[in-house]
Order: sequence, then structure tokens, then C-alpha cells
Amino acid sequence: MSKRHISIIDDDYICRMVVRKQVASSAYETRTSEFENGQAAVDYYIENSAAPAELPDVLFLDIFMPILDGWQFLERFAELSSVITKSPQIFILSSTLDVNDIERAEENPLVSGFIPKPVNLRQVERIIHKSQYYGLTA
Repeated sequence: MSKRHISIIDDDYICRMVVRKQVASSAYETRTSEFENGQAAVDYYIENSAAPAELPDVLFLDIFMPILDGWQFLERFAELSSVITKSPQIFILSSTLDVNDIERAEENPLVSGFIPKPVNLRQVERIIHKSQYYGLTA
């Protein structure tokens, strides 16, 4: 089995650190990349659009961030989908309690699921497992 690439897009350093540590402590061989906002992640996707090995298999995306928030990232990602050689499973990772945000995430065809913060190791392992063994990508 190949090493899975997990990306974390969140402006909160503590949240990125928690997810990174949970990914690292999972039973799966993984590598992570982190971005403080959606624009940095979009730039990375554009830069690596023709290099599938550099693109993540799973992406944890916060909704509320400066510069380019999670919703705007999803819009830009949809525009880039025709040039990107590999699409990740995208999971919204948010502390929002707003039902409209949760429904919006669940209705977005690019989003594989909504995970409330704080994420736990079991959730991370389940997602990596599905990606690892079933090759699930959006």
C-alpha cells in the first residue's frame, strides 16, 4: 500500500497540529501538508495540477478562514477540477453549530463529509482506512 497524502487547510495552528498528530499516530503510513488559508491551498493545487503524487488523497477543510475561506476554496476547486489530475476526498472540519453550514457542506458534491471539531483519532483512522483500502477519492 502506498503512503497516503493528507492535507489540512485551517487558519488555526492548534487545530492543524492536533490533526497532524492524529494522522501521524494512526496505524497508516501517511504524509501531511498544511495550509493556513484556502488561497495557499489553491496555489498549491495549481502548481502541482499535473503531478498526482503531490496532490492529497484526503483534505480536511475549515470553513472560516481569512483570505479565502472554505466555501470560496470549494468554488475555486470546482473551477480547477478539469485541470487537476487527482481529486481528494474533502471533509469539512469545523466548530460551527450553524445547521445551514452543516447542510451546505452535506449538499456540496465535492464534500465527502462534515466532521465537527475537535476531530478524534478514530475519525481520522476511519477516513484514512477508506482512502487506503478502497481508493476513495471524490
